[in-house]
Amino acid sequence: MNQEARETQQEVVVGIARWLQPVTYADIPPKAIDLAKLFILDGIGVAVAALPEKIGKAVVRLVQYMGSGNATVIGAPTRVAPCDAAFANGALMHGLDFDDMSFGGHATTCILPAVVAALEEARASGRDILTAYSVGMEVFGRLALVAPADEMHELGWHPTGVFGLLASAAASAKALHLSERETADAISLVASFGCGLTRNFGSLAKPVHAGHAARSGLQAAVMAREGFGGIWTVLESEHGFGVAYMANKVNWGAFLSGLGNPWRITFRGPSIKQFPCCGANHRTIQALLNLRAAHSFDVQDIEKIEVRIHPRTRVILFHERPADGYQAKFSLPFNVAVTLLAGKPQIATYSDGMISNPTVLQLMDKVVVVADPDLEVSGSVVRICLPNGQVLERQEKVLHGSPDDPMSEDEVIAKFMDNAVPVLGRPRADALCAAILSLDKDGERFWQALDGCRHAVQ
Repeated sequence: MNQEARETQQEVVVGIARWLQPVTYADIPPKAIDLAKLFILDGIGVAVAALPEKIGKAVVRLVQYMGSGNATVIGAPTRVAPCDAAFANGALMHGLDFDDMSFGGHATTCILPAVVAALEEARASGRDILTAYSVGMEVFGRLALVAPADEMHELGWHPTGVFGLLASAAASAKALHLSERETADAISLVASFGCGLTRNFGSLAKPVHAGHAARSGLQAAVMAREGFGGIWTVLESEHGFGVAYMANKVNWGAFLSGLGNPWRITFRGPSIKQFPCCGANHRTIQALLNLRAAHSFDVQDIEKIEVRIHPRTRVILFHERPADGYQAKFSLPFNVAVTLLAGKPQIATYSDGMISNPTVLQLMDKVVVVADPDLEVSGSVVRICLPNGQVLERQEKVLHGSPDDPMSEDEVIAKFMDNAVPVLGRPRADALCAAILSLDKDGERFWQALDGCRHAVQ
């Protein structure tokens, strides 16, 4: 047990349980509720957008083999057991890498599917959904503040799958109204449920990390309710969670003392993505878009594009020559090339056909990626070298959609509509959007809108 854990004077899982068990909707500040609704809207929108894509088709086929139940898989005709729905919706939500990011990973995709699956049968109130979701986001966000997410990538762990286990279990415990003891059991139990590996980035295993976290958290909560549990010191002790996944570099005392003080979603919370690819590309893409807008040049005349990134970013963006459209989401040369050629990347940009486009390939050959340890981990400096000796350079320090430059509610709604309308049609997309934005007032409207999305795909 590390020094910070000793200073808590209680098991960490007990500290989490004692914090979350009495939390009510009234304890959550209005700003946190407003942000939660936008993140939920965005998460469901990107899940819907994934339905016609490779990951969506795979999920819809997969659920045919799951046992029947009463829980919804977004857009699919089949209802399944709640834990299976949490898995399927988590995989869909993370399937395009278009879901919110920050906190060292992707939080909503691990938490929201578990909460919705836990509460659907009871047709719980929208406030119950928002409360459980907010609790999960708090656990995920506070853990990200005290754990070494960047080092975890280098160790091979995907922080989404690691943090998501605890966050999903906490949210599920809240949704199911577990006792303090049952909540501690659920969190200690889920610590043994395993996590995702960074080497699987660029494959459909990556969205499985999120789906697995969502399902595992709900399953652990249900198991705890039925009497299962783990060792209550499993997070902080030797041979435990923090040692195995975070090199024993977690300040558990700071984690517990920070819970709800202030609510993490209001304090440098998640970023809503502009582009449907790994977030490690985003500052480079935004810099290129700004250079295109500010200068007139022929892309075909470019002699070289140099992109400087932190060495830890290269651990994530390792598909320099992607073999398929999904790997392209984790290829910096590909994203540089398509942004210069076609502008803002869209969902259709990441197709198997695009990666073999000769013009794209020729421009990718001009991209030189340089590891620069002096940059911040998410930093990027772009230099475009032109034939006349001119060099266009830009360093993007603030990303649109981040807490420093957040999207407006109208922008988030527009993104949702862009994602949902092609799949659901305008009437159903409108109904779902309105239902999510009124969760704090009318939960039944949300369940009806979710029901209305069934059979969006067959």
